[in-house]
Amino acid sequence: MALKVGLQYKMPVQKITIGLNLDYSQATDNLTSSQE
Repeated sequence: MALKVGLQYKMPVQKITIGLNLDYSQATDNLTSSQE
């Protein structure tokens, strides 16, 4: 979480933010699938 905020602060580029959000969403989906 801290790393994500740090990247947004240093490089406020929309594409980077979207990329991080997608990576986080995919990781969350993978964790959910593994638990099932």
